[in-house]
Formats: sequence, structure tokens, C-alpha cells
Amino acid sequence: LSVNLVAMISAVVGSLYGGVAPLNVLQLLWVNMIMDTMAALALATEEPYVELLDEKPHGRHEALITGTMYYHMITAAMYKLFWLFVCLYAVPVLFKPYAYDALSSAQGQLSDELDKDVLASHKPSLSLLFNIFIMAQVANAFVSRRIGFELDFFKNITKSPIFLSIMLIISVLQVIIMQTPVNYIFKVQELNGVEWAISLAAGAGAIPWAWVCRLGRTFSGGQYASHPSGQKV
Repeated sequence: LSVNLVAMISAVVGSLYGGVAPLNVLQLLWVNMIMDTMAALALATEEPYVELLDEKPHGRHEALITGTMYYHMITAAMYKLFWLFVCLYAVPVLFKPYAYDALSSAQGQLSDELDKDVLASHKPSLSLLFNIFIMAQVANAFVSRRIGFELDFFKNITKSPIFLSIMLIISVLQVIIMQTPVNYIFKVQELNGVEWAISLAAGAGAIPWAWVCRLGRTFSGGQYASHPSGQKV
């Protein structure tokens, strides 16, 4: 759900302030394939853990999505939106290789068409944006292994070979998308070593961000246990 929230907000804001949607249709299809199919399968194959026995019984009328889950979805979306808007608005201003062709963009908007020159001027920053977004999704899959206020995202990770294999497959496919002629279909360009380092660092940052958000909520509330549902004790 956080992915859909980010996609919706970024599409609206990007189209209104810049004239180009940050993620195109094929990129969104790849994102949804990751989260709705591959990541879902990876998480579904995880074995239940002993802490589940510490939970209170759940009634059949309880909501499937708890307040704790909403909190995690919103904070995860905030992190992704931060990097999307940095790539969309800050990077083109601060770094010349990523600068937009403002004149061509204006002409394209006036004629209600974004020609190849306009798209080409946006491609460097949008390629970086897309790669960061996918790397953040991979990192978020590890965070999603714990849906309460736990901090041990990597607990028993070596006992989840299917999860690790799927994350590796996603990462390899993303490299293929970015670095091979397939990138023409996705309307992105090859990234250099520095851009990959930035993408990996920004994506991995979703993990410490999740730690900070969970610690902040725990210390501010002080009433949540460390088992999956975040139930009061």
C-alpha cells in the first residue's frame, strides 16, 4: 500500500510541477510485480516465529490492517517520497549533468506534447530516481519481515533461503533493466558507478529510517511490546 501511495502522490505532483510523471507505466508495472508478486511470495514463505505465541487472541472482527501497520506504511512512504522529490527537483538544480532543458519543457507543455528532447533532458535524473526507488523497495522487504515495533529485521535471515533468493533475483533483474539495452523499453539510461553507489546507499537508508521511526514511536508511547502486532501490554 505504501508503494501505491507513493506512486499516486509522485505522479500527481510530478505532472503538476515539472510536466513529467516520475515513474512511467512500465516502471510502475515492474514495481508492482516486485511488491505484489515477488516480495509477497518471499514474505509468505517465511516461517512463523515464537513471539507470535505472546500475542493476545485476535477476534474475527478485528481489522486486517492495524494502526501499527498504517504507521509503518506512512513512514515508509515518506522516505521514498523524500528521495523521489530530491531526484525530481533538487538534483537537476544542484548538478548540471542532470539539469532539465527548461525551454524545451515549456514549449512541450504549451503544445501539449513532450518531445524526445524534453524526455531526454529528464532521463538522467529520472533514471537515478527509478533505481533508488527499486533499491528502497528491496530494503523495505527486509523491514517488512517485522510488522510490529521490532528492530531485528535480519533475525533468522539465513533460515529464509527463498526470501534471499527472491531479493537477489529482483536485484539482478534491476541491474539488467538499467545496464543493458532493455533500458530503452523502460525509458532509462545506464548508470555509472557513483550513481549506483548513491542508489544503493539511498535504498539501504530505508532500514535505519525504519529503526528511527520505530524507536521514536516506542519511546514516545512507551506502551508497545516488541511482538508483531505492536499490541499494548
